[in-house]
Formats: sequence, C-alpha cells, structure tokens
Amino acid sequence: MTHNVNCVTHQAQTLRMSLELNPAKFVTARFHGNIPIVLCAPHGGAPSKEHERMFREREDGDNVVKKGDLRTQELLQKIDQCINEQFHGKKAYIVRLDIHRKYIDCNRDGNDGAFNSDCDLAKQVWRYYHQCIETCVQNAREDYPSGRIL
Repeated sequence: MTHNVNCVTHQAQTLRMSLELNPAKFVTARFHGNIPIVLCAPHGGAPSKEHERMFREREDGDNVVKKGDLRTQELLQKIDQCINEQFHGKKAYIVRLDIHRKYIDCNRDGNDGAFNSDCDLAKQVWRYYHQCIETCVQNAREDYPSGRIL
C-alpha cells in the first residue's frame, strides 16, 4: 500500500512540475480574432518569486535592457478594449508574454541576449511566444489577406 501512495505522490509531483515548466503558462494568446490585427506584447509582468526561481536573469551585453517597460500589458489590454468598443465587439489576435524583461525579451533575436542561454525554459518560452505569433499571423492571413501586425 505504501508503494502505491508513493507512486501516486510521485506522479502528482511530476504532473505539477510539467505544468509549471510548460512554456504556454507564460504566454497569453488569442489565436482567433475577428478583425485583421495581431497585437503583441513581447515582455511584461512584474518580477515574481516564481519567475526568480524558474528563470535566470539575462546576461549583460550590448544594448541589453533589463528594466521593465511601464504599462506594456495594460496598453495592450486597453488597445484590445478600444478595438472591441469602437468596432462593435471585434477582437484582435493577441500574443502577450507574461514575464518581466529581465528574464526574457522577445523583441530580441534568440542569439542576441533575449534570454539567459543557460536557461532551457527561457529558450522554450521565447520560441513558444514566436510560434504563437506565427500561428496568429497565419490565421489572420487566412481570414483577412490584408491584415497587419501591431
């Protein structure tokens, strides 16, 4: 009986860790919009103990900015809200990174200080963010061939 309890406990811990380390946990995306606009926020969120535990701070280098942008997340939400109100319920496609820029900056190339190269999770999140943009752009182009990325 003890073996079964230990096995279930181990499985629960493994599941919790896999959910914790899932890149999708750190990216908010709306893959289906109904207006030909893709809104992106390549970094944001406040530094947290969870992020501090899971990510390594980006290395210093040429033009590496680690200070957070003021209100990046809020600006994206406000633009989305305005589109919705001004265009009678329209929703843009959205990709938003929910991690402070000192850990990941998706504005940067993956080989140019976007994340700490020793942090596999940061690399996975960076890659997932850009895959989400590609998916949104592809969906927008299929639905609206003249769409724009903002």
